[in-house]
Amino acid sequence: MHQLRKKRKWLRSRSNPFELHRSTRQGCNVSPLIFILALEPLACAIRAHKEIYGITICDYEYKANLFADDILLTLSKPNYSIPQVLNLIDNFGKFSGYRVNYNKSEAIPLNNLTFQSHLGSAPFSWKPKGMKYLGIKIQAPIDKLVEINAPDLLKTIRDDTKRWAVLPLSLWGRSEVIKMNLLPRLTFLMSSIPLKFPPSWFKEINKIFSGFLWNYKKPRISQKKLKNPRPSGGIGLPDIYQYYIAYNARYPLQWAYNRNREVGSCEWLEEQLISKGIALY
Repeated sequence: MHQLRKKRKWLRSRSNPFELHRSTRQGCNVSPLIFILALEPLACAIRAHKEIYGITICDYEYKANLFADDILLTLSKPNYSIPQVLNLIDNFGKFSGYRVNYNKSEAIPLNNLTFQSHLGSAPFSWKPKGMKYLGIKIQAPIDKLVEINAPDLLKTIRDDTKRWAVLPLSLWGRSEVIKMNLLPRLTFLMSSIPLKFPPSWFKEINKIFSGFLWNYKKPRISQKKLKNPRPSGGIGLPDIYQYYIAYNARYPLQWAYNRNREVGSCEWLEEQLISKGIALY
């Protein structure tokens, strides 16, 4: 087996070559490369396996979806597919050193027959009431995703802002806390769930922001003025509803202008469903 060597490049200079091997720290800048080298062959093996059955939509079979070191499998015929997947992962780990922590692995049965027949035959946890994937709670039906995720996030943000209210921060400092800490959490949820959020959710967010900005006292300046950019007399307070509109506007823009869609991608699947007159969400 050939040893992998890498050079680090910055500006026009390059470092001396160094080896890639096991036990590379997660914070190392070559860690993503290690995961690509380890996980992509595994994903290819799962997709090519004849006895691992995925879910077919628009004549395309979906089996494995990867995001960094997270693997999401969409399988059918679990009595055949699950043993084959476990055996493949075990054999792959013997050569690559890659191990799956089954204590942290979860599965959602899509029907009662699956849940009753195969609950005890796999080493991972079955979650008939839903599971978390990349921080998002998932359960059937999917039109309830906003209801099961949005209130919990609001509660967490509300508790955090009440705890931070005692900090000696200026109005601009509190605005920066909203931009750096709260805004990423809110935008991640809105960008991950392509469903309609109720107007009351945005009103509650504005209420939380106002309480935190003014230390739960009567506001002296309206949020509308605070949302203006600094040259216009505001402090650039994020308008969460405008972020929500922007995230939803990307879908029709992709459908209209992005014509080079990879077969099997989300954009390709959306186009296929729309052409068949099937509702997306």
